[in-house]
Amino acid sequence: MDFRRKFEFGLGWRTVLFVGAVLLVIKALETPGVRAGLVVAALVAIAAFASLWDFIRRTNFLVSRFIESVRFEDYSQRFSDPSGGGFDVLGDALDSALKTLQAQHTQQAAESRYLSAIVDDAPSALIAIDEDGRIELLNKSARQLLRGHSLHEVSDLAKLGPELAAAAALPPGSRKITRLVFDGVPQKAIIASAQVARLDSPVKVLSILPVQSELGAVEVAAQADLVRVLTHEIMNSLTPVTSLARSSAGTSRPCTSSATGRTLPTG
Repeated sequence: MDFRRKFEFGLGWRTVLFVGAVLLVIKALETPGVRAGLVVAALVAIAAFASLWDFIRRTNFLVSRFIESVRFEDYSQRFSDPSGGGFDVLGDALDSALKTLQAQHTQQAAESRYLSAIVDDAPSALIAIDEDGRIELLNKSARQLLRGHSLHEVSDLAKLGPELAAAAALPPGSRKITRLVFDGVPQKAIIASAQVARLDSPVKVLSILPVQSELGAVEVAAQADLVRVLTHEIMNSLTPVTSLARSSAGTSRPCTSSATGRTLPTG
């Protein structure tokens, strides 16, 4: 509001001055013998017009500079103008707006780097398939898992086996466990499918997580648990047998008579 009042005031008095000077020129032309007055009135009219033109041009210049700064993301520009006429207020407002845009741009850039790092370091291999069938490896896991394979189109997935080619046709939101072949070694993997929008175009994202090593570790742990349980049960079953055998051996042992020196059977 301060800029509006100052701008309207500056524009108003310059306009009034220019119109008044033009009227003086017209009056001087109609009055004979006032050549000096005509010259003075003409100079005043020219000066008033120049002042009015510069006042309007400065406004357009500041606004156009601000638009160019936003367009090219040049946040180093400053628009403060101590000359008055409302331009100081306009310059401060533009500087404040540019600082706000700079802070938002910095925050968005930091957030974008954060999300990119999450995607790049995700343990699952992420593959993007656009609506034209082009393939893009999105993170390090995908590049490491599919290294040595030239994948550009969705049809190239058939090089890694029909299971992966079929996985590209999974509907969004579905997942399955299948057996894939990587570097000539078959291994189980969990494949999940999702769909996102990129520049208003649908993109399918496949997540591939090999779990063969994890499943092997689980199987080894399960076998160890089974062996431990069976050993415990067998030992529990043998304990009564061992006890009876010891008792039987103890009762059948011969005893010697102290009077005759003969060995008498027991039992």
